[in-house]
Amino acid sequence: MKKIYFQTIQEINKTKTPLLVAWTEACKYLNIGKDANKSQKDIRDLNKNAKFDIKHKNQDPDYFIKIITDYENLFVNRLDYHNEYHLAETVWTVAYLCKEEFAEHELYDHSLLLMLAANFHDAEHNGKGNKVAFEMERESSNFFRKWWINNSLFLENVLTVNESIMEQLIVDLILFTDFNTGQEKVLKDYEKFKEYSYYGFKIARMKKILNEADMLMTCLPKYALDKTQKLIKESGKKFSTEQTLSILIQHLENFGKTYFNSQASTQLGIPQTIDQFYIYLSQYLLKARKINQEINLQELQSIIDKKFK
Repeated sequence: MKKIYFQTIQEINKTKTPLLVAWTEACKYLNIGKDANKSQKDIRDLNKNAKFDIKHKNQDPDYFIKIITDYENLFVNRLDYHNEYHLAETVWTVAYLCKEEFAEHELYDHSLLLMLAANFHDAEHNGKGNKVAFEMERESSNFFRKWWINNSLFLENVLTVNESIMEQLIVDLILFTDFNTGQEKVLKDYEKFKEYSYYGFKIARMKKILNEADMLMTCLPKYALDKTQKLIKESGKKFSTEQTLSILIQHLENFGKTYFNSQASTQLGIPQTIDQFYIYLSQYLLKARKINQEINLQELQSIIDKKFK
């Protein structure tokens, strides 16, 4: 993982407008918008399947980002984990992974569509999880559809793909962020259909990247303990410090170690990092239990930060 990833996460969490910061930094990182250079534009011009042009001659270069992030002030229920900061972190992580997953001529259209899906993927999450498959994801996709009705016309000079196709693609991406049913299918489809295209989009790759971006920070050494505690608090359940650590270890074992198999994650060494993190925490907990040591999560995080720089 590159230093810029962690620096941008820090910037996102320091601001009161995390989505605005995430989109601004993501577009810079992907060389999109006002910071795009000629070589990137030449690549887009050569790509017959390019779907977007946020450098439209009649538009303010920042116009796209202003429209996309304007709904940030609509959040009323500030959940501990599923909030605008999680959405912003996912937008940025999507951009970061896209650069490793897609060929340069595919990057522009795939990344922008994915960032739009990330922008709304948990917009209506209630913090309690799904009682039935796709429950929260349907709520969030409905939120997006309402937003799209009110805002898509403002983007007609920015987004050149057919509006109905684009809307359905984003809804589909949001739905398959379902933690259980959705992610199981995404994992299988990536292995079988990652090179298949639909209207020029490699959907299986896109779903995989969005899913990994959604969950990455719950598995990385720098953030996993904090995210686990926030998810527990949000759920309304109470666990001891030892139970909290056990929950994280189980999450890394059952999900983290098996799920991050995209080309992007592999190239960034994410599976190896998660595996090493899992081994370290497992050994730490075993030792603590053996000597009857009280676990302090703040002290543990300090140790983790030194070990996993």
